[in-house]
Amino acid sequence: MPLAVTVEFLGHFPLDAFACSVWSTFDVCCCTSSIWHM
Repeated sequence: MPLAVTVEFLGHFPLDAFACSVWSTFDVCCCTSSIWHM
């Protein structure tokens, strides 16, 4: 995902804490969903 590439290049999350929480929640949900459907 493009935002993950930004984090890799900058070394930190460029947006505010709320956006970080939303991003982390979305990422975990997508990964969990992917694992459950294997």
